[in-house]
Amino acid sequence: MARGLQTAGLVAVLCAGCGTASTPVPANTEKETVATPSFPVLAPDTQEDPLAARIDGPQPVPEVELDGLHAAVEQNPADPGARRNLAMGLFRSGYRKEAIEQFEEAARLDPTAARLMDLAHAYGSASRLDDAEAVYHRVLAARPDVPVALYHLANIAFTKAELGRATELYRRAIGHDPNHLLAHYRLGIALKTRRQWVEAYQTFGKVLNLEPNDAEEASAFENSLYEIAMLDIQHGELKRAEETLIVLIESNADHAQAHYGYGQLLLRQGRVVEAQRELQTHAQLRSSHKPTGTVATGK
Repeated sequence: MARGLQTAGLVAVLCAGCGTASTPVPANTEKETVATPSFPVLAPDTQEDPLAARIDGPQPVPEVELDGLHAAVEQNPADPGARRNLAMGLFRSGYRKEAIEQFEEAARLDPTAARLMDLAHAYGSASRLDDAEAVYHRVLAARPDVPVALYHLANIAFTKAELGRATELYRRAIGHDPNHLLAHYRLGIALKTRRQWVEAYQTFGKVLNLEPNDAEEASAFENSLYEIAMLDIQHGELKRAEETLIVLIESNADHAQAHYGYGQLLLRQGRVVEAQRELQTHAQLRSSHKPTGTVATGK
């Protein structure tokens, strides 16, 4: 697991009280306006479901390889596979407009769910959310059981501040895939934003019962711990929050949010010097590290 975070140990220490909040508060469902989240509308990496395959990549494709992909399309312009390969290469090399054109043509030639998912992801990456939304709906019209499409529709709804709809779509994605860690995490964020504190707390707790499979999920796992701690602070459970934040910082000393939360807790306790140290660490981490994945670090 990323950064040595020991999932089983954290669950044993912290998750016993996550199923039910020990100090429940009235659930306020007042709708709030939210800013655009920091995560892109892209699918997580999995080996099992080709519909979840990423279209981005860690490195640009060398120009000589792009030339070969262009040549393959010129030799057989009606081959959707050649179009997709070229689109992937262009996309990963930063030629997003040209890539989308090739994804569109591949989907026109082969309007399967997999090709449509490629196109929807590409639209989302270009912030063409209405276009992405329309294509995800096309996928679900053909295959209503695709949790990845439901998850990304929920992300789009959240971006548009349609929190009720986002919550419903995250629940549907989880209904089809109860182990969808990112859907649980984002559902928790949506519930917290709607001020449904108790259910948000419980939902973040459910994340701790799942095993992260990649760096993005590990980041969501860690951030769920942070969210649990901050909700505990909000409702006066300072000792439990401190225990959670200490475990998180020991597991990942570079987790900027954890230092921020711990600093806030220390200020509440009147431990000003320690609080200043934690908040300074938070500021240093924020200035030296860019957010990665779909869960940004820092506050």
